[in-house]
Amino acid sequence: MVEAQRNYVCCVMHDENILYKANINPDDLTDIPSRQVLSACKNLAFKGIKPDLSAVTTYLKDVVQIPDIMDIFDRGALHTNWEYYANALSKEIMTKKLIGLSPYVNDMIGARENPEEIISKASEYLDKIMIGFSEYRITGFDEIIPEIITDIENTIEDNKQNKGKLKGIDTGIPVLNELTGGWKERQLVYVGGRPSDGKSAALNGFIIAAANSGHNPGVISVESSLKEIVKRIISSDSRVPLSNIKSGMLTTSQISGVMNGSKKFYERNPHGYDEPNADLQTVITQARRLVSVYKCDCLFIDYIQQITPSIKTVPRNEQVADISKAMKSLARELNIPVIVAAQLRRPAQGHAGKRPSVDDFGESSQIEKDGDIEILIWHRDNPESGNKESFFLLEKQRDGATQDIPVYFNKEVVRFEERVV
Repeated sequence: MVEAQRNYVCCVMHDENILYKANINPDDLTDIPSRQVLSACKNLAFKGIKPDLSAVTTYLKDVVQIPDIMDIFDRGALHTNWEYYANALSKEIMTKKLIGLSPYVNDMIGARENPEEIISKASEYLDKIMIGFSEYRITGFDEIIPEIITDIENTIEDNKQNKGKLKGIDTGIPVLNELTGGWKERQLVYVGGRPSDGKSAALNGFIIAAANSGHNPGVISVESSLKEIVKRIISSDSRVPLSNIKSGMLTTSQISGVMNGSKKFYERNPHGYDEPNADLQTVITQARRLVSVYKCDCLFIDYIQQITPSIKTVPRNEQVADISKAMKSLARELNIPVIVAAQLRRPAQGHAGKRPSVDDFGESSQIEKDGDIEILIWHRDNPESGNKESFFLLEKQRDGATQDIPVYFNKEVVRFEERVV
């Protein structure tokens, strides 16, 4: 541990730019000379003074013995290998902090705190450890551009090898696939609908499409029970009315359809978590578990306004804004698409059927800002036929086209399907 600390600080003394690339703080170091020298380097750099040997020695003349400073400076650790030393040191520091979790939890148990509160606080403790070792840092374009060129070359090669195949995860709606390329890594997708317009049904359709195309969807519901969701999914996928499944009044062919649908999803075995009005920290923790333990490669959350905020003392719009920002961070952290249902405001009296817009996301404009893709559900009366027409309004897509997509909403099996016009 001491060797790793001194080697890292040696690199910093030879190249102050490392201070801005690594996220290692003096307080994380147990070797006192290393801690004091790193602190001196940070303080000097903050004042605009190059933290070389002369400056550090002068700064610490009454604090650290010169032989200790020289031992760090003359170690011969190549500053070009700073990432190796920083990674080794980060693992040691993280391990030490994880060991500290045990007495922290034991103290709470000894104080007879509520088990759920203990789990929540332990999760917050772990989150702080992860944030402390965040990979986010200032990066030069000279690092990013080669990665972009490599990505382009790989994409060209993929197109040759997989001509005509969808790049992202199947949405189940062909036109939506054409416009978006499917759900992609690190995307935050919002599916908005007014009350009873079918936002949960749309989400279930996307879950079915993902599972049917060989992916492993994870589901978090803070509204309906997981059992109810699975019933709807089986009804939708087998095209057997949900009312018949609930009542047990099924024909022979319907029984066969339900059994086949049940068998298919039993074998594919998606995983999910349900808790009414679960708090934000619980949602984040369970999302991480679904990815790390159950290897889910896409996540569906129903729905954002039902998540209990971490801070309840701020105005409601700020609470929802914080939740939306957390969803955005979650998509980037987990490196998977996160598709979230969101409620739209009811139209003003006398304006039923009015076309919704992204301004209608309920309780916070932050939802509109954070989404990479935003799809709104719209049902309107056809002025010629008098029948209801439904649309998926692709209202926002970063770096992509928007379009109104005609869909058919089959209420009996609670399913949206593309409608050919």
